[in-house]
Amino acid sequence: MVNIVIAASGSRGEVQPYIALAIALKARGHHVVIATESRMKSLVEDDFDLEFRPLVGDPTGLLWEPYAQQVLKNGSIFQLMKMSKEWDNKFDRKEILQSYVTACEGAELIIGANLTLTQSYCVAEYMKCAWLPMILGPTLPTREFPLWIVPTWLHCFPSWNKWFYMFVMKALWSNEKAHINAWREKELKLPPITDPSGMMDIINQQQPPIIIACSPLICGPRKQVPKDYPSNAHLCGFAFVTTNDEDAAISPELKEFVVASSSDKPLVYFGFGSMPAPHPEELIEIALGACQQVGCKGVLLAGWSGMDRCDASIEKAKGVLFVTKSAPHDWLLPRVSCIVHHCGIGTTAAALRSGVPQIPCPVMLDQPHNAKMILGLGVAPAILPFSHLSVKRLAPLLISAISSTTTDYRRCAEKYAEQIRLESSSCLETYCTIIEGHVSKFRAAAEG
Repeated sequence: MVNIVIAASGSRGEVQPYIALAIALKARGHHVVIATESRMKSLVEDDFDLEFRPLVGDPTGLLWEPYAQQVLKNGSIFQLMKMSKEWDNKFDRKEILQSYVTACEGAELIIGANLTLTQSYCVAEYMKCAWLPMILGPTLPTREFPLWIVPTWLHCFPSWNKWFYMFVMKALWSNEKAHINAWREKELKLPPITDPSGMMDIINQQQPPIIIACSPLICGPRKQVPKDYPSNAHLCGFAFVTTNDEDAAISPELKEFVVASSSDKPLVYFGFGSMPAPHPEELIEIALGACQQVGCKGVLLAGWSGMDRCDASIEKAKGVLFVTKSAPHDWLLPRVSCIVHHCGIGTTAAALRSGVPQIPCPVMLDQPHNAKMILGLGVAPAILPFSHLSVKRLAPLLISAISSTTTDYRRCAEKYAEQIRLESSSCLETYCTIIEGHVSKFRAAAEG
């Protein structure tokens, strides 16, 4: 048995793969804690019966700031770093970093996530315990395809691909170097990190297993693990949570609506994850109008957008559109005819697994890149950016995606879904075995 702390941060779609890993590790007899923001406490404890410890601060809270949304939509790494720094200054940085130490007490292994790599590594070094990174996408340096944040006009210079990865890594490290090293020296009594690329250099030097919890399908145009990835990188498939108790996870009203609709009219999923909706009533109106024009019904997931507070609009849409705070993707998505979504990595993975045609509506950050990948797989008729979303633009795409005479999108979706289901059926066990082997090696080295 190993005492494991998984330090994760971000939206529900970004945290849930770590919950899936925690469940798999717990089933193998390990004691597992999820350390994340307090807004995830109910998800961790009530929905999945895992131990929760809080991390102070909230990097994802930046998404809710109106001034930030336009900048984030453009995906500029420099603007993003500047805004993140300004946002972080709203919090007590010392309290944030101390919360990592507190959350990881007693750990024999700390697993760092996309947004917690540096902090979790520093705490593991301080506690003299094992550490490894688990990331959710193919963001290790490679010559085969560019990092998603690189502007499209630079994609015509493939020889620069790997250089851009390292450039971004150095830029990100320079943004946190001063306060991380001050914390290491003053509080953790550790030497400063002097490597120019920060965690990327440390990972290259120490060679821990790197878990990349995604499918090769999203690894550039070749749809395969890059040949120049290091041997310690393990990219085996998306990590999914399975809904074991449908009665507990799905409201009777939603189940009744879905069952009745599927035997009556095509059903469409509308979901924009954790993305902010400044005018949620308009989003409900668009979903309702598109369903009425196409002659289908819809399920709209409100996420954190505030749509579940739009009582008048929800009442108006009743019978055509079912609005709910959340629903298990593994149960709902295979039961619909089309998936309209924001292209967050968690929803993208679930949509690809469902075998259902999609309409990608990216908002910001990596979502436009994910949308292009979805389009490239042939499972969507077109990309409709969230900022251009309207009944007039959405309805024709819905007709194309769900038309009985247009089967190519469905065939492609089913083909790739079969691959993703096969990968995900064994990847969590593979990841657990890798983790256990890493801990065993660490213990042997410590004893010897």
